[in-house]
Amino acid sequence: MEEALIIRALQKGLQKRRPAPGLIVHSDRGGQYVGNEFRKLLNQYDCEQSMSRADDPYDNAFESHTT
Repeated sequence: MEEALIIRALQKGLQKRRPAPGLIVHSDRGGQYVGNEFRKLLNQYDCEQSMSRADDPYDNAFESHTT
């Protein structure tokens, strides 16, 4: 996946929704999420970046708590 695609998608969402500063943007550790342009966009909109732990595909998975 190209960094430009990620940037365009996030930029559209940020412009449309206009979130308050401090929005947490969670991703995996793919190269497109650590690029300079992506991080500039996050800084421009005062977003916080969150990433999954290395080699843990379930780091951000939904966990059902049933009793």
